[in-house]
Amino acid sequence: RTEINDKQINRHFFQDSKFFKFRSMEALSNSLGAAAGTLRRALTLRDGGLASDPSALVGLEDMLTRIEDRVAALAADLERERSALQRAKQTAALALKQAERIKAVQANLPAHLPGAPACGGGSSGSSHGTGQAQASSAHGHAAVASAACGPRIAYVRRDELEHLPSSTRGRLTCEQVNEFVDAMQAALTAKYRLLAQPRATLGEPQMRRVLQFREQDCDELHGQHFVVEEDLRTLGNTRLDPAGRACLIVLRALRRVREHRSGGLLRLVVAA
Repeated sequence: RTEINDKQINRHFFQDSKFFKFRSMEALSNSLGAAAGTLRRALTLRDGGLASDPSALVGLEDMLTRIEDRVAALAADLERERSALQRAKQTAALALKQAERIKAVQANLPAHLPGAPACGGGSSGSSHGTGQAQASSAHGHAAVASAACGPRIAYVRRDELEHLPSSTRGRLTCEQVNEFVDAMQAALTAKYRLLAQPRATLGEPQMRRVLQFREQDCDELHGQHFVVEEDLRTLGNTRLDPAGRACLIVLRALRRVREHRSGGLLRLVVAA
């Protein structure tokens, strides 16, 4: 036993290059103590009778087998958790994309959704009528009045505005352009609602305005809807100031409206 210890000490501490890493006697002493403890435990196992007691070895093997099974189960659980984590990351990425999409949709929603009734030609009281004929009549009048309000101008979406050259859109935002669309739509609605009213129901100021509208018509725009700058000012509560003209440039570029000049009058024609 002494011979074995001497050989092991010689191999581990005098022939091994790691011996030279110790920079103090205290470190060397600690390392020698640890090595001696390892040798002592090895000798204890050898002299403990495990080799002469097969049942102890069988028990040790069973214990090691259970430990290996447990480690394998833990490894399988870890792999399932890793897969679940990967799926959770993919779900989170999809959720972030959906959130960005919803945010973009919310940013592009105008104050008034396109397609909503722009004029109150029909009475909601038709639903409270005393008979089916009254309800049908009220619905028919509402449809006629809605058609008489003129076409609707589609709102400008953010992606449409961003695709325009910077020289065209300038520093305009969707909100600014769509506010101008609202003003132009209000002027268009008021004009054609007034033109659709029966002559007998018009007062003198309204009749003068109707005659003015009819004087602005021209053969080239027969059947088309348009407004002029005065309509924007008096009916739409807006002006063709630099900001309004910039919005008009954007609407022309997007083919929402087009300009028609004749007789010294600028007409803003709504695209069909």
